[in-house]
This record gives sequence, structure tokens and C-alpha cells, in this order.
Amino acid sequence: MRIDKFLWSIRFYKTRSIAADEIKKNKVSLGGNVVKSS
Repeated sequence: MRIDKFLWSIRFYKTRSIAADEIKKNKVSLGGNVVKSS
């Protein structure tokens, strides 16, 4: 599953585009590693 879709589906971010923007800005990490949206 794409991380931007996951963060949007659990309503961590209000929209998918906001989630994708935060990922592009390297604001999201998983296990200490920065992730990419796709």
C-alpha cells in the first residue's frame, strides 16, 4: 500500500495531497528511515 494513501485512510492527514506533500518534504519516517510516497 502507498504510504500517502495509508496516512490519508487513517485520517492522519486530511487529504491525500497533504500527505503526499509532507512525504516529499521528508516529514514522514518509518522505522527511522525517510519514506517515499510511491
